[in-house]
Amino acid sequence: MRSILSTFILLLIFFVVGCGGDSGNEKTANGDVGGISTNKDWNELSQTERNQRIIDEALGDFRKNVGVSCKVWVQNVVRNASDGNVGIPLNNEDGSGWRTDPNGTTFGDGKVALFRQNQNPILLNISPGAIIQIKWKEGFASDDPKYNIHTAIILHVLEDIGAIFIESNYDTPKNEADASVGIRFVSEKEFEKQVEAYSIYYVVK
Repeated sequence: MRSILSTFILLLIFFVVGCGGDSGNEKTANGDVGGISTNKDWNELSQTERNQRIIDEALGDFRKNVGVSCKVWVQNVVRNASDGNVGIPLNNEDGSGWRTDPNGTTFGDGKVALFRQNQNPILLNISPGAIIQIKWKEGFASDDPKYNIHTAIILHVLEDIGAIFIESNYDTPKNEADASVGIRFVSEKEFEKQVEAYSIYYVVK
């Protein structure tokens, strides 16, 4: 059973990334990239289209050495995908989420929406293109709080099984100059074992 599941996950990752090109963002004759019209303004996109544009931008960095931490890479992806319309805020003090604005209701410039904060570690009802901010349990990352958090983009969720992340700097958190972008399947059991808390965000208008 485990072998069949592993094969399915590998095939799913292959399908998500695509084949025949390094980026997975091949242009079509009508100017579309990844099925999203490049001529559309960010503010004209639906939430699904915005999520897809973030995924397409992230996949363009797959296997590349980007030389920046996980959070900075996600900030760059969102900035590029949104044509500079959206900026992701800094982390809050314990790293489990992002800083709110003074009235505590929106995030950054109001264009990044909190979906869930400090949830128990179960990955349910998350759409591809969401951004996850993780706080690791003690002993699973680093004694230094600076390196005890992680940020990734969700490529796919298999409910009750796990999720597929695309992320920078997962393997070398203290060596940001060597950071590259990879894709990783995270099982539900692994997530529950390693994660203390997490928050989910969607980039909105």
